[in-house]
Amino acid sequence: MRVIHLFKQKNIRDIGGKYKNVTIKYNMLLRGRALINLKPKQLEKLKNKYNLKTVIDLRDLAEQSQKPDMELPGINKLLMPVFADEKVGISHEDRSKNDKIAIYRKLPPMSQMYVEMLHDESLENVSKIIRYIVTSPEENFAFYYHCSEGKDRTGIISAILLSMLGVSKEEIIKEYLYTNKVARRKANIYYLAAKYVKFDVELAKKLHGAFSARKEYIETYFNMIRDEYHNDFMEFYKVGLHLTEEEIEAFRRLMIVEEK
Repeated sequence: MRVIHLFKQKNIRDIGGKYKNVTIKYNMLLRGRALINLKPKQLEKLKNKYNLKTVIDLRDLAEQSQKPDMELPGINKLLMPVFADEKVGISHEDRSKNDKIAIYRKLPPMSQMYVEMLHDESLENVSKIIRYIVTSPEENFAFYYHCSEGKDRTGIISAILLSMLGVSKEEIIKEYLYTNKVARRKANIYYLAAKYVKFDVELAKKLHGAFSARKEYIETYFNMIRDEYHNDFMEFYKVGLHLTEEEIEAFRRLMIVEEK
């Protein structure tokens, strides 16, 4: 995993690199947050140094319209929401202060949001996203996929891709938790504001959990594989994501560095 340093652009990284059982090519799979205030020179850096060719926006239509990505000339841009409809969440920053507080109080448990991503219509959307990446020709890479903060929806897509490429559960969790290096400050600010300004401990805990990456959140993915697919990842890829073994093997050949 390689952090991509762009001025005032946090939580962007290349999930390629050397893992315990496999080495994944760099400049193929990039993850991060919305590209809202990206400068032209930063975009050129992503294109020239990291081979950026395709951007996938995982946000819902309301988020995309409120805070659209900047113009990305020369880049293939795809709008592929994980959730079909606007979710009550923390990403709608264009609301009034009082309105946002009301929304925050209604936040569902984050673990529930992860479960929803992996079932029903949201799973079908995740399948479309994964299938598009997995079956794309080499000239479409590197992919940059993102949600608002680069944590939850982006985290699930990363976990699926990494597991498909043979990365261990422990390393996937470690990669996911790296987000806290940039998210911790925001989580703490919201926690302290809710606790000592609003005097609402339950809201403070909810907000801290919403802005944090936690092991139990991403473990939802592995628990689903265990409970619903008999601990068989290939069954999930085939039944849940509608991929064939041939497509998966072709993706692995494209992505994995052969050991000499």
